Amino acid sequence: VQPEINHKIDTLDALILKHNLKHLKDKISNRILKAHLYYKFLFQNKHIILPKILKNRQHIYYSFQILAKNRNKLMNFLKNKKIETKIQHKYLICDHPGLKNNLNKKNFFPKGQYIKNNTLSLPIHDKITKNNIKQICMFINKFYENF
Repeated sequence: VQPEINHKIDTLDALILKHNLKHLKDKISNRILKAHLYYKFLFQNKHIILPKILKNRQHIYYSFQILAKNRNKLMNFLKNKKIETKIQHKYLICDHPGLKNNLNKKNFFPKGQYIKNNTLSLPIHDKITKNNIKQICMFINKFYENF
């Protein structure tokens, strides 16, 4: 069986895409503003590392991922406060079972393992408000007061 390669977007999907593309720049600008709120309220927290802002580059913040000490405890703490966070990348490519050889050794990619074990995605969607972000940051900062 050969996969079909002659694909055409249907009319409804095309209309939705056309509508969303009209508002894409506004959505990106909105996410950048929301991301800057996270930077504003979390930049002094020594227990997390925020995404780097690179010169002459524009991040669109499809996700807002931090490196957090005690990530799993923080995640559970926020979950108890009804704040959803995610671990976006649970595995490194070298963790894939199909690569059972020298690449599967835990100490082979120590920086990758560190990033995998400490990365946490914070909410940064269209519906989140400035007050929501302030509250999330307040809880994160409160969590780390005990460390």
